[in-house]
Amino acid sequence: WKLGICHPACINSPSDVLSPDCVCKDVKVTLDNNVMWNEFYKCRTEMILTKQGSRMFPYCRFRVTGLQSSRKYSLVMDVEPLDNSQYRWTGESWQVCRKAERHVRSKPFVHPDSPATGQHWMQSPVSFYRLKLTNNTSDQEGNIILHPMHRYLPQLHVVQADKAIEDFRLNGPNVLTFTFPQTEFITVTTYQNPQFTQLKVNYNPFVKKLKEDRVNTCGLRLKGNAGKDSNIRRCLSQTPPKQQQSPPHYLQAPTLSVPRSTLTLCRQRAPQNLYLLFQPH
Repeated sequence: WKLGICHPACINSPSDVLSPDCVCKDVKVTLDNNVMWNEFYKCRTEMILTKQGSRMFPYCRFRVTGLQSSRKYSLVMDVEPLDNSQYRWTGESWQVCRKAERHVRSKPFVHPDSPATGQHWMQSPVSFYRLKLTNNTSDQEGNIILHPMHRYLPQLHVVQADKAIEDFRLNGPNVLTFTFPQTEFITVTTYQNPQFTQLKVNYNPFVKKLKEDRVNTCGLRLKGNAGKDSNIRRCLSQTPPKQQQSPPHYLQAPTLSVPRSTLTLCRQRAPQNLYLLFQPH
């Protein structure tokens, strides 16, 4: 029994702010980072696929209430196709271009804390930041296998289970499924929409910190887009002053180790015995 599943009628420029809550059989799941997901949804979220597996950004973070405190549950996520179409970016919008490739059924991602009591799941937000997406159909690393340029929707499953999950049916009687339309995304191997790319940079603290550190190291204040590339190139082209190099070894004067007794003898018998300075010891 699924409650709260909703597919947008239009694939371009959604404008409504979607609810963070989904309820099924007295269990309520809230999308904890709903504000970010709604911002990305308005711009049509793109998720990168790589052969080795790439983490979702944004990732799914939930708050769960209504579970029985002492009963054990496992929290599981998978990703399902939204339609039977493949898409392409026209430069302005996403358009259907052909029929979808056959969906590859991969193993669902089980949260590492599973199984755990209802009290454990309800005491703090549950993050699925470790979930990775891949376009490698032969993946053996437990990543979710998807096709590029297709629309998908993540699903959260709450499974009543006293033991670790090995083999289970997500449509079984002890499984509650929750979905959030704002978490819909299109899979890509490189970002297509420049507006979405900029939005992702703005929301990604690592990218912002990297850019700030690079600018501060150069001692430059970047203003506008026109001078960014030239200033960074100028800074990176600067090299430290050359250190004074020593002359080649064949031009260096030999270092002599002369005993004090020899020097005394030379002073006494100079100049006829100066050759003693260069006698081996």
